[in-house]
Amino acid sequence: MKRIILIIMAVLLILPFVSGEPSFVFKDDENINLKIPCLRSDSLKCDATTNCTISIDYPNTESLVKNGTMSPSDGIYNYTITKGRVQNRFGEYPTTIYCENGTDGGLTTFNFEVNADGSRIPITTIIIILFIIIYLMLGLSIYLQNIYIGSVTGMFMMIMGIYVGTRGIGDINNILTITFSIIHVLIGFYILMEASGMNAINLLNNTEEE
Repeated sequence: MKRIILIIMAVLLILPFVSGEPSFVFKDDENINLKIPCLRSDSLKCDATTNCTISIDYPNTESLVKNGTMSPSDGIYNYTITKGRVQNRFGEYPTTIYCENGTDGGLTTFNFEVNADGSRIPITTIIIILFIIIYLMLGLSIYLQNIYIGSVTGMFMMIMGIYVGTRGIGDINNILTITFSIIHVLIGFYILMEASGMNAINLLNNTEEE
């Protein structure tokens, strides 16, 4: 009998570039479908005589799944986790899959991540970068005394403030993010009104000069 070897395709693709990254990333308000290829040592697909089980722990090490039976389909083994079981439980989930065909077996381990948006780049990082860009634009508009850059900056700040107020910052959505949101919406509105006022004054002066 040939020994079974599990190959996680995503791991093979990711590990050469980023060590320690989770193999899969999922959004917390969607069902999670783990589909894992099972290959024998001769690179042939595992057949129907092979049974695979999966064990998954929550990020806090509590057990989510213990020896759950995976469903086979043409060498691909699937296990579905309903969204209610992982909703608002963000982090990395250690996972072990064991397959055997009666005499021989093999296992693999990997982590998958659950976060608010299903992205490998944390949304918190993206939000921070966007706010840095907004404040750089604000500084540039003041330095150049450019009302157009100021207007765009004000609009962007209001949009980002509204986004943070409705979606939070990454996994954080509480009174602090709402306060942060209100402050930046007000600041953005003030900048936009100031820029619009300056533009109106400039237009008026140009008209009088003509």
